[in-house]
Amino acid sequence: MAVDVVKLNHLLVIARTGSFSRAADELGITQPALSRSVASLELRYGFRIFDRGPGGVSPTAVGAMVLADAQALIRDSSILEHNLRLYGRGEAGKVSFGMGPLIGSLLLPGLSVHLLGQRPQLQLRCAIKTVEALLRDLLSDAVEVVFCAGRLTPAPEIIIERLGVVRLGIIARAGHPLASKPSPRIADLAAYPFASAVELGSQELPGRGGALICDNYELLRMVTLRGDAVWFSSPQVVVEDLAEGRLIEIPVVDMPFQQTEVSMVRLKGRTSSPAAKSLMAYVAERLANDATVPKRRTRAARP
Repeated sequence: MAVDVVKLNHLLVIARTGSFSRAADELGITQPALSRSVASLELRYGFRIFDRGPGGVSPTAVGAMVLADAQALIRDSSILEHNLRLYGRGEAGKVSFGMGPLIGSLLLPGLSVHLLGQRPQLQLRCAIKTVEALLRDLLSDAVEVVFCAGRLTPAPEIIIERLGVVRLGIIARAGHPLASKPSPRIADLAAYPFASAVELGSQELPGRGGALICDNYELLRMVTLRGDAVWFSSPQVVVEDLAEGRLIEIPVVDMPFQQTEVSMVRLKGRTSSPAAKSLMAYVAERLANDATVPKRRTRAARP
């Protein structure tokens, strides 16, 4: 039989008030009921917890040790109760999730500020990896949910939910030679280094030359700003740079693909934690309502 936390609390109130009658009044029970509560513990464990006398009650030597342990247990029980309520509301605990490089660069800063602002006790653990690596993490329970771009192959173990699309384009620095070229085409990109988070085949972007393939979007941004590289990315990742004229979008007329699907992937048969549900709701809402993509800008802003 487990220790009754209610009875332990009875002991603490008796010790604090020094009286069975005052403790019973505070607890809202009768004095005989309180006496039976203490007597049941003493009978069960075979020792007296309190000495009774004309001046009130006082703990025995063993009783004093019981009270110290009971106080620690009650405190821990209160902390657990508090944490359980936070977990139930998704306001504490830990949530592990995965994002592809594009989705992470696009959504993670805002997601972190939003969730941690509302739930400062929540721990977010995000893995930024390729789709293949993220799906392995999902199947091994290393992450609870995955957000990634591109088409996914259905599998019996997972649930794939399409959340929306992200627009794609060719990004370059302000003043890039292609900015002044009328109706640039894919073939025109071959004269410049190519930057991307994914390696594209010749069928997707034919005729291109050298390339930097890197899943660090900040590094790709810096390379694009400082040289003549053309960056295959999403304008939504560099909204401020486009708005302020540091970067421009090259309007390639024969661009083979202009958007990519964004999906959320979970394991079948698993109940999502409240924190994960909050995370998923934010991502879905952001993708559904994101209206921050600027119009294509082909020339640098005038100083």
